[in-house]
Amino acid sequence: MKKVLSQIPFLDTLFIIIVGGVLSYELLFRDLQTFIYLSAGLLTALVLNFIPEKKGLVKTLLCITAPIAVVVLNQNTFHLSLTYLVGINFATLYFQIKHFEDKFFNNHLINIILISNLIFLDSLSKFRGFNKLDIENVSLSIIAAIIFNLIVFVACAMFNMVAINNLKKHSEESIRALKVFFPLIILITGYLYASQMFFKEIGIELIFMPLICGAVAATGNQLLKPNSFINNIMDVCLLIILPFRISGFVGITLAMLTAILFIEMTKRLIFQEESSARENIYKYFPLSFIFALTEIRENQGIITRFNLVSGYQLGWILIGIITSVYSYKYLQKLREFLVENEILKTFALVGSLFTIAIFTIIINLGRDEGIISLTLSSVIYLVLLSVLDYEKHKKEIRIANSVATCIGVLSFLILTKL
Repeated sequence: MKKVLSQIPFLDTLFIIIVGGVLSYELLFRDLQTFIYLSAGLLTALVLNFIPEKKGLVKTLLCITAPIAVVVLNQNTFHLSLTYLVGINFATLYFQIKHFEDKFFNNHLINIILISNLIFLDSLSKFRGFNKLDIENVSLSIIAAIIFNLIVFVACAMFNMVAINNLKKHSEESIRALKVFFPLIILITGYLYASQMFFKEIGIELIFMPLICGAVAATGNQLLKPNSFINNIMDVCLLIILPFRISGFVGITLAMLTAILFIEMTKRLIFQEESSARENIYKYFPLSFIFALTEIRENQGIITRFNLVSGYQLGWILIGIITSVYSYKYLQKLREFLVENEILKTFALVGSLFTIAIFTIIINLGRDEGIISLTLSSVIYLVLLSVLDYEKHKKEIRIANSVATCIGVLSFLILTKL
Protein backbone atom coordinates (compact mmCIF):
# COMPACT_ATOMS: atom_id res chain seq x y z
CA MET A 1 0.00 0.00 0.00
CA LYS A 2 2.83 2.41 0.94
CA LYS A 3 4.64 1.69 -2.29
CA VAL A 4 1.52 2.32 -4.34
CA LEU A 5 0.82 5.64 -2.61
CA SER A 6 4.42 6.81 -3.07
CA GLN A 7 4.03 6.43 -6.85
CA ILE A 8 0.68 8.21 -7.33
CA PRO A 9 1.13 10.29 -10.51
CA PHE A 10 -1.98 12.49 -10.20
CA LEU A 11 -1.62 14.09 -6.75
CA ASP A 12 -1.30 17.55 -8.30
CA THR A 13 -4.59 17.07 -10.14
CA LEU A 14 -6.15 15.60 -7.00
CA PHE A 15 -5.22 18.73 -5.07
CA ILE A 16 -6.76 20.94 -7.77
CA ILE A 17 -10.01 18.96 -7.56
CA ILE A 18 -10.19 18.84 -3.73
CA VAL A 19 -9.27 22.47 -3.06
CA GLY A 20 -11.32 23.71 -6.00
CA GLY A 21 -14.36 21.87 -4.68
CA VAL A 22 -13.87 23.01 -1.07
CA LEU A 23 -13.31 26.67 -1.99
CA SER A 24 -16.22 26.66 -4.41
CA TYR A 25 -18.57 25.30 -1.74
CA GLU A 26 -17.33 27.28 1.28
CA LEU A 27 -16.57 30.67 -0.23
CA LEU A 28 -17.44 31.06 -3.87
CA PHE A 29 -20.37 28.86 -4.78
CA ARG A 30 -22.39 31.31 -6.84
CA ASP A 31 -22.47 30.61 -10.55
CA LEU A 32 -20.66 29.00 -13.44
CA GLN A 33 -18.48 32.07 -14.04
CA THR A 34 -17.13 31.94 -10.50
CA PHE A 35 -16.21 28.29 -10.89
CA ILE A 36 -14.52 28.98 -14.25
CA TYR A 37 -12.32 31.76 -12.84
CA LEU A 38 -11.43 29.70 -9.78
CA SER A 39 -10.41 26.82 -12.04
CA ALA A 40 -8.46 29.19 -14.27
CA GLY A 41 -6.45 30.39 -11.24
CA LEU A 42 -5.69 26.83 -10.15
CA LEU A 43 -4.68 25.81 -13.67
CA THR A 44 -2.47 28.89 -14.15
CA ALA A 45 -0.46 27.89 -11.09
CA LEU A 46 -0.28 24.33 -12.44
CA VAL A 47 1.13 25.58 -15.76
CA LEU A 48 3.64 27.88 -14.00
CA ASN A 49 4.82 24.91 -11.94
CA PHE A 50 5.70 22.91 -15.07
CA ILE A 51 7.58 25.74 -16.82
CA PRO A 52 11.28 25.28 -15.94
CA GLU A 53 13.22 28.15 -14.36
CA LYS A 54 15.51 28.23 -17.40
CA LYS A 55 12.53 29.55 -19.37
CA GLY A 56 12.02 32.46 -17.01
CA LEU A 57 10.98 34.81 -19.81
CA VAL A 58 8.10 32.50 -20.74
CA LYS A 59 7.03 32.40 -17.09
CA THR A 60 7.16 36.20 -16.80
CA LEU A 61 5.14 36.66 -20.00
CA LEU A 62 2.49 34.28 -18.66
CA CYS A 63 2.41 36.18 -15.35
CA ILE A 64 1.73 39.37 -17.34
CA THR A 65 -0.73 38.07 -19.93
CA ALA A 66 -2.82 35.94 -17.51
CA PRO A 67 -4.02 38.81 -15.28
CA ILE A 68 -4.49 41.13 -18.27
CA ALA A 69 -6.67 38.43 -19.88
CA VAL A 70 -8.67 38.14 -16.63
CA VAL A 71 -9.24 41.92 -16.57
CA VAL A 72 -10.25 42.07 -20.24
CA LEU A 73 -12.53 39.02 -20.16
CA ASN A 74 -14.39 39.87 -16.94
CA GLN A 75 -14.39 43.64 -17.65
CA ASN A 76 -12.80 44.29 -14.24
CA THR A 77 -15.58 42.46 -12.37
CA PHE A 78 -14.52 42.56 -8.74
CA HIS A 79 -15.52 39.14 -7.43
CA LEU A 80 -14.29 37.27 -10.53
CA SER A 81 -10.81 38.79 -10.27
CA LEU A 82 -10.68 37.87 -6.58
CA THR A 83 -11.90 34.36 -7.36
CA TYR A 84 -9.01 33.95 -9.80
CA LEU A 85 -6.58 35.20 -7.13
CA VAL A 86 -7.89 32.70 -4.58
CA GLY A 87 -7.35 29.85 -7.04
CA ILE A 88 -3.82 30.78 -8.07
CA ASN A 89 -2.62 31.59 -4.55
CA PHE A 90 -3.81 28.37 -2.97
CA ALA A 91 -2.41 26.31 -5.84
CA THR A 92 0.91 28.20 -5.51
CA LEU A 93 0.95 27.38 -1.79
CA TYR A 94 0.53 23.70 -2.68
CA PHE A 95 3.48 23.73 -5.09
CA GLN A 96 5.60 25.75 -2.65
CA ILE A 97 5.04 23.13 0.05
CA LYS A 98 5.78 20.42 -2.47
CA HIS A 99 9.13 21.96 -3.53
CA PHE A 100 10.00 24.09 -0.49
CA GLU A 101 13.57 22.80 -0.29
CA ASP A 102 14.35 23.44 -3.95
CA LYS A 103 12.34 26.32 -5.43
CA PHE A 104 10.59 29.60 -4.71
CA PHE A 105 7.18 29.94 -6.36
CA ASN A 106 6.49 33.60 -6.98
CA ASN A 107 3.11 34.82 -8.19
CA HIS A 108 3.37 38.35 -6.79
CA LEU A 109 3.34 39.85 -10.28
CA ILE A 110 -0.09 38.37 -11.03
CA ASN A 111 -1.40 39.46 -7.62
CA ILE A 112 -0.26 43.08 -7.83
CA ILE A 113 -1.50 43.55 -11.40
CA LEU A 114 -5.01 42.45 -10.47
CA ILE A 115 -5.09 44.24 -7.09
CA SER A 116 -3.83 47.54 -8.50
CA ASN A 117 -6.28 47.35 -11.39
CA LEU A 118 -9.19 46.67 -9.01
CA ILE A 119 -8.69 49.71 -6.79
CA PHE A 120 -7.13 52.20 -9.22
CA LEU A 121 -10.25 53.83 -10.67
CA ASP A 122 -12.16 53.48 -7.42
CA SER A 123 -9.41 55.33 -5.54
CA LEU A 124 -8.81 58.04 -8.14
CA SER A 125 -12.47 59.02 -8.07
CA LYS A 126 -11.92 60.63 -4.64
CA PHE A 127 -9.40 63.18 -5.95
CA ARG A 128 -10.46 66.65 -7.00
CA GLY A 129 -10.52 67.00 -10.78
CA PHE A 130 -11.31 63.32 -11.44
CA ASN A 131 -14.43 64.27 -13.42
CA LYS A 132 -12.19 66.08 -15.92
CA LEU A 133 -10.17 62.96 -16.75
CA ASP A 134 -10.79 60.83 -19.83
CA ILE A 135 -12.13 57.73 -18.07
CA GLU A 136 -11.65 55.49 -21.11
CA ASN A 137 -7.91 56.26 -21.17
CA VAL A 138 -7.52 56.18 -17.39
CA SER A 139 -9.18 52.77 -17.11
CA LEU A 140 -6.40 51.31 -19.26
CA SER A 141 -3.60 52.93 -17.25
CA ILE A 142 -2.45 49.82 -15.35
CA ILE A 143 -2.38 47.64 -18.47
CA ALA A 144 -0.59 50.40 -20.41
CA ALA A 145 2.03 50.76 -17.64
CA ILE A 146 2.70 47.00 -17.70
CA ILE A 147 3.08 46.88 -21.49
CA PHE A 148 5.34 49.96 -21.37
CA ASN A 149 7.57 48.27 -18.78
CA LEU A 150 7.76 45.13 -20.89
CA ILE A 151 8.76 47.06 -24.03
CA VAL A 152 11.41 49.04 -22.13
CA PHE A 153 13.01 45.96 -20.59
CA VAL A 154 12.98 43.96 -23.81
CA ALA A 155 14.70 46.87 -25.57
CA CYS A 156 17.23 47.24 -22.74
CA ALA A 157 17.96 43.51 -22.75
CA MET A 158 18.73 43.66 -26.49
CA PHE A 159 20.88 46.78 -25.97
CA ASN A 160 22.80 45.07 -23.16
CA MET A 161 23.76 42.17 -25.39
CA VAL A 162 25.16 44.56 -27.99
CA ALA A 163 26.75 47.34 -25.93
CA ILE A 164 27.05 47.02 -22.15
CA ASN A 165 28.32 43.44 -22.11
CA ASN A 166 31.26 44.53 -24.27
CA LEU A 167 32.54 46.91 -21.57
CA LYS A 168 35.09 44.40 -20.30
CA LYS A 169 37.33 47.00 -18.63
CA HIS A 170 34.64 47.96 -16.12
CA SER A 171 33.98 46.03 -12.89
CA GLU A 172 31.08 43.63 -12.56
CA GLU A 173 29.39 46.02 -10.08
CA SER A 174 29.63 48.94 -12.54
CA ILE A 175 28.16 46.89 -15.37
CA ARG A 176 25.32 45.70 -13.13
CA ALA A 177 24.59 49.31 -12.11
CA LEU A 178 24.49 50.40 -15.75
CA LYS A 179 22.08 47.61 -16.60
CA VAL A 180 19.74 48.73 -13.81
CA PHE A 181 19.97 52.52 -14.21
CA PHE A 182 19.45 52.51 -17.99
CA PRO A 183 15.86 51.16 -17.88
CA LEU A 184 15.20 53.22 -14.73
CA ILE A 185 15.91 56.50 -16.55
CA ILE A 186 13.66 55.50 -19.47
CA LEU A 187 10.85 54.50 -17.11
CA ILE A 188 11.08 57.76 -15.15
CA THR A 189 10.80 59.71 -18.41
CA GLY A 190 7.82 57.63 -19.55
CA TYR A 191 6.03 57.88 -16.19
CA LEU A 192 6.47 61.66 -16.13
CA TYR A 193 5.13 62.03 -19.67
CA ALA A 194 2.11 59.78 -18.99
CA SER A 195 1.32 61.53 -15.70
CA GLN A 196 1.42 64.94 -17.35
CA MET A 197 -0.56 63.78 -20.37
CA PHE A 198 -3.40 61.93 -18.63
CA PHE A 199 -3.51 63.01 -14.95
CA LYS A 200 -2.73 66.72 -15.00
CA GLU A 201 -6.21 67.66 -13.74
CA ILE A 202 -5.83 65.76 -10.45
CA GLY A 203 -2.13 66.50 -9.95
CA ILE A 204 0.84 64.98 -11.73
CA GLU A 205 2.61 64.09 -8.47
CA LEU A 206 -0.28 61.88 -7.28
CA ILE A 207 0.56 59.32 -9.98
CA PHE A 208 4.15 60.10 -10.91
CA MET A 209 5.77 60.04 -7.45
CA PRO A 210 4.41 56.62 -6.27
CA LEU A 211 5.47 55.06 -9.59
CA ILE A 212 8.99 56.46 -9.13
CA CYS A 213 9.13 55.39 -5.48
CA GLY A 214 8.48 51.78 -6.47
CA ALA A 215 11.04 51.78 -9.29
CA VAL A 216 13.74 53.35 -7.07
CA ALA A 217 13.03 50.85 -4.26
CA ALA A 218 13.42 47.99 -6.74
CA THR A 219 16.68 49.52 -8.00
CA GLY A 220 18.03 49.53 -4.45
CA ASN A 221 17.04 45.88 -4.09
CA GLN A 222 19.13 45.01 -7.14
CA LEU A 223 22.23 47.02 -6.19
CA LEU A 224 22.42 47.19 -2.37
CA LYS A 225 23.21 44.32 -0.03
CA PRO A 226 20.05 42.21 0.33
CA ASN A 227 18.14 42.66 3.59
CA SER A 228 20.62 45.24 4.90
CA PHE A 229 19.45 47.88 7.39
CA ILE A 230 19.61 50.63 4.75
CA ASN A 231 17.73 48.53 2.20
CA ASN A 232 14.91 47.70 4.62
CA ILE A 233 14.49 51.30 5.80
CA MET A 234 14.55 52.56 2.21
CA ASP A 235 11.87 50.07 1.18
CA VAL A 236 9.52 50.98 4.03
CA CYS A 237 9.89 54.68 3.20
CA LEU A 238 9.57 54.31 -0.58
CA LEU A 239 6.85 51.64 -0.66
CA ILE A 240 4.62 52.67 2.24
CA ILE A 241 5.37 56.00 3.95
CA LEU A 242 6.01 58.34 1.00
CA PRO A 243 3.37 56.91 -1.40
CA PHE A 244 0.74 57.06 1.35
CA ARG A 245 1.63 60.66 2.19
CA ILE A 246 1.34 61.60 -1.49
CA SER A 247 -1.77 59.76 -2.67
CA GLY A 248 -3.02 57.43 0.03
CA PHE A 249 -3.57 53.70 -0.39
CA VAL A 250 -3.61 53.90 -4.18
CA GLY A 251 -0.10 55.36 -3.94
CA ILE A 252 1.12 52.31 -2.01
CA THR A 253 -0.45 50.01 -4.59
CA LEU A 254 1.18 51.86 -7.50
CA ALA A 255 4.57 51.78 -5.75
CA MET A 256 4.23 48.03 -5.16
CA LEU A 257 3.22 47.53 -8.80
CA THR A 258 6.24 49.30 -10.32
CA ALA A 259 8.61 47.78 -7.75
CA ILE A 260 7.56 44.20 -8.48
CA LEU A 261 7.48 44.84 -12.23
CA PHE A 262 10.99 46.28 -12.09
CA ILE A 263 12.40 43.40 -10.03
CA GLU A 264 10.77 40.65 -12.07
CA MET A 265 11.77 42.08 -15.45
CA THR A 266 15.27 43.01 -14.34
CA LYS A 267 15.86 39.50 -13.07
CA ARG A 268 14.31 37.69 -16.00
CA LEU A 269 15.28 39.91 -18.93
CA ILE A 270 18.41 41.80 -17.88
CA PHE A 271 20.27 39.44 -15.53
CA GLN A 272 18.51 36.17 -16.49
CA GLU A 273 18.39 35.09 -12.84
CA GLU A 274 15.95 32.78 -11.09
CA SER A 275 13.23 34.19 -8.88
CA SER A 276 14.28 34.49 -5.24
CA ALA A 277 12.52 35.18 -1.94
CA ARG A 278 15.38 37.34 -0.69
CA GLU A 279 14.06 40.63 -2.16
CA ASN A 280 12.78 42.94 0.58
CA ILE A 281 9.75 43.98 -1.44
CA TYR A 282 8.23 40.51 -1.50
CA LYS A 283 7.96 40.29 2.28
CA TYR A 284 6.02 43.58 2.44
CA PHE A 285 3.74 42.69 -0.47
CA PRO A 286 0.96 40.93 1.56
CA LEU A 287 0.27 44.31 3.18
CA SER A 288 -1.06 45.40 -0.22
CA PHE A 289 -4.17 43.31 0.40
CA ILE A 290 -4.83 45.10 3.70
CA PHE A 291 -4.31 48.54 2.17
CA ALA A 292 -6.50 47.65 -0.81
CA LEU A 293 -9.39 46.29 1.27
CA THR A 294 -9.12 49.30 3.62
CA GLU A 295 -9.45 51.64 0.63
CA ILE A 296 -12.44 49.76 -0.76
CA ARG A 297 -14.20 49.58 2.62
CA GLU A 298 -13.66 53.31 3.19
CA ASN A 299 -15.23 54.02 -0.20
CA GLN A 300 -18.22 51.99 1.01
CA GLY A 301 -18.37 54.04 4.23
CA ILE A 302 -16.85 51.29 6.41
CA ILE A 303 -13.90 52.43 8.54
CA THR A 304 -11.26 49.77 9.23
CA ARG A 305 -9.47 50.45 12.52
CA PHE A 306 -6.24 48.91 13.80
CA ASN A 307 -6.94 49.29 17.53
CA LEU A 308 -3.95 48.02 19.50
CA VAL A 309 -5.02 49.82 22.70
CA SER A 310 -7.77 47.32 23.55
CA GLY A 311 -5.37 44.42 23.28
CA TYR A 312 -7.74 42.36 21.13
CA GLN A 313 -5.97 43.05 17.85
CA LEU A 314 -2.54 42.88 19.51
CA GLY A 315 -3.51 39.48 20.90
CA TRP A 316 -4.44 38.22 17.45
CA ILE A 317 -1.14 39.52 16.04
CA LEU A 318 0.73 37.51 18.70
CA ILE A 319 -1.40 34.44 17.94
CA GLY A 320 -0.66 34.91 14.24
CA ILE A 321 3.11 35.11 14.86
CA ILE A 322 3.03 32.01 17.08
CA THR A 323 0.98 30.18 14.43
CA SER A 324 3.45 31.21 11.70
CA VAL A 325 6.41 29.94 13.72
CA TYR A 326 4.93 26.61 14.76
CA SER A 327 3.12 25.86 11.50
CA TYR A 328 6.44 25.48 9.70
CA LYS A 329 7.79 23.23 12.46
CA TYR A 330 4.71 21.03 12.29
CA LEU A 331 5.02 20.90 8.49
CA GLN A 332 8.58 19.64 8.98
CA LYS A 333 7.40 16.97 11.41
CA LEU A 334 4.63 15.99 9.01
CA ARG A 335 7.18 15.67 6.21
CA GLU A 336 9.45 13.50 8.35
CA PHE A 337 6.50 11.25 9.20
CA LEU A 338 5.60 10.82 5.54
CA VAL A 339 9.24 10.11 4.63
CA GLU A 340 9.41 7.40 7.28
CA ASN A 341 6.25 5.83 5.84
CA GLU A 342 7.47 6.13 2.23
CA ILE A 343 4.59 8.33 1.15
CA LEU A 344 6.47 11.61 0.75
CA LYS A 345 4.61 12.49 -2.45
CA THR A 346 1.46 13.08 -0.42
CA PHE A 347 3.23 15.79 1.63
CA ALA A 348 2.15 18.72 -0.55
CA LEU A 349 -1.50 17.62 -0.48
CA VAL A 350 -1.62 16.85 3.26
CA GLY A 351 0.46 19.93 4.13
CA SER A 352 -1.78 22.25 2.11
CA LEU A 353 -4.95 20.88 3.69
CA PHE A 354 -3.30 21.22 7.13
CA THR A 355 -2.54 24.89 6.41
CA ILE A 356 -6.05 25.57 5.08
CA ALA A 357 -7.49 23.99 8.26
CA ILE A 358 -5.49 26.47 10.38
CA PHE A 359 -6.82 29.36 8.27
CA THR A 360 -10.38 28.12 8.76
CA ILE A 361 -10.07 27.87 12.55
CA ILE A 362 -8.59 31.36 12.94
CA ILE A 363 -11.07 32.96 10.53
CA ASN A 364 -14.01 31.40 12.38
CA LEU A 365 -12.69 32.41 15.84
CA GLY A 366 -11.55 35.93 14.99
CA ARG A 367 -13.60 38.90 13.89
CA ASP A 368 -12.32 41.43 11.35
CA GLU A 369 -9.39 42.19 13.65
CA GLY A 370 -8.39 38.55 13.77
CA ILE A 371 -8.33 38.18 9.99
CA ILE A 372 -6.34 41.39 9.45
CA SER A 373 -3.97 40.54 12.31
CA LEU A 374 -3.17 37.22 10.69
CA THR A 375 -1.87 39.03 7.59
CA LEU A 376 0.05 41.58 9.69
CA SER A 377 1.66 38.86 11.80
CA SER A 378 2.73 36.94 8.69
CA VAL A 379 4.52 40.04 7.38
CA ILE A 380 6.15 40.68 10.79
CA TYR A 381 7.36 37.07 10.82
CA LEU A 382 8.77 37.43 7.28
CA VAL A 383 10.58 40.66 8.19
CA LEU A 384 12.13 39.10 11.31
CA LEU A 385 13.36 36.03 9.43
CA SER A 386 14.81 38.07 6.57
CA VAL A 387 16.57 40.58 8.81
CA LEU A 388 18.03 37.91 11.10
CA ASP A 389 19.54 35.64 8.46
CA TYR A 390 17.95 35.00 5.08
CA GLU A 391 20.18 32.09 4.09
CA LYS A 392 19.55 30.30 7.40
CA HIS A 393 15.78 30.75 7.22
CA LYS A 394 15.34 30.53 3.45
CA LYS A 395 12.94 27.57 3.58
CA GLU A 396 10.73 29.19 6.22
CA ILE A 397 10.64 32.46 4.26
CA ARG A 398 9.51 30.68 1.09
CA ILE A 399 6.64 28.95 2.88
CA ALA A 400 5.71 32.00 4.95
CA ASN A 401 5.62 34.15 1.81
CA SER A 402 3.07 31.91 0.12
CA VAL A 403 1.06 31.53 3.34
CA ALA A 404 0.97 35.30 3.90
CA THR A 405 -0.26 35.88 0.35
CA CYS A 406 -3.04 33.31 0.77
CA ILE A 407 -4.09 34.93 4.04
CA GLY A 408 -4.03 38.35 2.37
CA VAL A 409 -6.31 37.35 -0.48
CA LEU A 410 -8.69 35.59 1.94
CA SER A 411 -8.81 38.73 4.09
CA PHE A 412 -9.61 40.74 0.98
CA LEU A 413 -12.32 38.31 -0.06
CA ILE A 414 -14.01 38.04 3.35
CA LEU A 415 -13.76 41.64 4.52
CA THR A 416 -15.07 43.13 1.30
CA LYS A 417 -18.17 40.94 1.86
CA LEU A 418 -18.04 39.24 -1.53
